[in-house]
Amino acid sequence: MAPFGFEHPDAVCGDGGQRRSAFDATTGKEIWKRVVGRPVRASSLPCGNINPLGITGTPVIDPATAAIYLDAAVERPNGPRHEVFALSLKDGAVLPATGNTFGAATWSDGEAVFRVGADLRRSENKSDYFAPSDWKTLDARDADLGGSNPFAGAGGGQALMLALGKDRKAYLLDRKSLGGIGGQLAAETVSELQIITSPVTYPVGNDIFVAFQAPGAHCPPPGRRYQLTVLKIAAGAPPTMTTAWCGALRGRGSAIVATVIPIRLCGCLAPKETIGCTRSAAIPASRYLPASP
Repeated sequence: MAPFGFEHPDAVCGDGGQRRSAFDATTGKEIWKRVVGRPVRASSLPCGNINPLGITGTPVIDPATAAIYLDAAVERPNGPRHEVFALSLKDGAVLPATGNTFGAATWSDGEAVFRVGADLRRSENKSDYFAPSDWKTLDARDADLGGSNPFAGAGGGQALMLALGKDRKAYLLDRKSLGGIGGQLAAETVSELQIITSPVTYPVGNDIFVAFQAPGAHCPPPGRRYQLTVLKIAAGAPPTMTTAWCGALRGRGSAIVATVIPIRLCGCLAPKETIGCTRSAAIPASRYLPASP
C-alpha cells in the first residue's frame, strides 16, 4: 500500500513474473502496469524451484520521492541478472540520470534526466528528457548529473523533480514535462564542491526540503565547511529553491531523515545565539542552523 500523504491509497501488486501493477485501493481500478524485463527460466539457473524467476521479493516505497524500488531476476544477452528498478508510483516510469559522453559534437543523451519505460527506451519528446544547455562544457569537465540520483516530489499540488550535479548545481524540473535541453524551471549553484551522494527529502507543509552531503554555497559563516546542506523548494508559479539550513557535520556519507531528530548541540549557530554542548534536545530539522539570508 502507498503510504500516507498521497491523494488516495494505492495497492501495488505483482504476479510473480516481471509485471508490477498499481490499483486504486478504494475502487480497484488499475492505474498503471509495467513489465520490467523477461523472467529467468529455471533451466538457466544452478538451483531453485521457481520457474520462471522474476520479482519474488517485497518492494520498498519511498514516500518522499514517490518511488517504488524492487529487485527482479531478468534475462539479458549475457545471461541471467538480478537488477534493481526504481519506478514512479504515479505512472510506473523509470527516472534515471546519465553521465558523460565523450567527443560528442551534438547532444547524445549525456548529462541528462530521462523518463523511460522499464525497457529503458527513451522517446524523442522533450517532455520526457532534460539536459542543461551547457552539456558540452559539462562533458569536458566530467561534471555530469549521473553522480547523484534525481528524485520526484510534490509540493503545493505541483509535480516536481530535482537533479543534483557534479557541476555543483541543483536543477528543478517539471515532472510532467522535463523540458528538453535547457528546459528547467530553476537552476541554482547550491554547493561549493561536486554533489555525488544520494539526497533525501521530507515535506514541511506545502514545501519540500532536500538534504544532501556537500558544503553548501550559501551556508554561514563564510569560510566554514558545513558538509550537510538542505534546500527548500517552495510551491509557486514558478516554484522557488533556496538554502534552508546547513549542518556543521563532516564526512562523505549520504544523509537520512526523521521527522524530529534528537541532536546534541555543540556550539552550532542558531538564529540569534550560540548554543553550547550542555544539553540535548529534539529539534525539528527545519530550525537547525539556518542559512544566512
